[in-house]
Amino acid sequence: MVPRLRVSSIAVYIAALATLASAQAPARVGSASKGSPQIGAGIPVVENYTTKDYNGFGQVWTAAQDKQGLMYFGVSGGTVLQFDGVTWRKIYLASNIVRSLAADDNGRIWVGSNGTFGYLDPDATGTMQYVSLVDQIPQADRGFTDVWQTLPTPDGTYFRTFEHLFRWDGSRMQVWSAAPNSRFQGLSQVRGRVYIDQEGIGLGEIVGDDIRNVPGGDGYKNSIKLFLYPYDDTRIIVSERNGLLSLYDGRRSRHSVRARTII
Repeated sequence: MVPRLRVSSIAVYIAALATLASAQAPARVGSASKGSPQIGAGIPVVENYTTKDYNGFGQVWTAAQDKQGLMYFGVSGGTVLQFDGVTWRKIYLASNIVRSLAADDNGRIWVGSNGTFGYLDPDATGTMQYVSLVDQIPQADRGFTDVWQTLPTPDGTYFRTFEHLFRWDGSRMQVWSAAPNSRFQGLSQVRGRVYIDQEGIGLGEIVGDDIRNVPGGDGYKNSIKLFLYPYDDTRIIVSERNGLLSLYDGRRSRHSVRARTII
């Protein structure tokens, strides 16, 4: 998942192009003489775009890039912004906000929004359109709010809301419901294993169609917003909202990393 961005403009970083340009032509800054240090050398090229440039809301929640290099941004207002480096285009959804975007290994962009989720697919003219998967969800499970995370995996694409966790594998929609008085708070994939955080329960792992508690996972039952990342061959580093980073070794956690995460 791309971290939530609270910004008033979109900054597009084109490091690869900057590297290519610097390799093809010498930098010329001001009137610096030959052999003088080049001011700004090594600084990535950054261009800022304000809401006037893309004619949209200022709060950007998520971003993704497809295999063609096109950028996509999820914003308030229920649109996905597509940017090719020159032109902005809006892809409309039947929603009021786009919370999460993710590109899979094939370059498909998956979309999580308020009350709906799906993917982007080109129409007959090659223009990207939003395709909703809501009609694939059992009727009884369609009452959900924001899709905070979208996670493509080899087993299917996951969509996390507070109320439900969904997995679409292309033909079947698997649905898990949060325990009573609980919420799904975080979803992560580490070394091919998918972990889910439930408020008041702790850390679990998705195995097939089951959510199984992991050893020592209840040590996180009072934590919220857990996100997991590989630390070494055996341990996982865990961040939690307003809490210390910790290391989880598959049996228990150790809150020994003295850093605080605010997300």
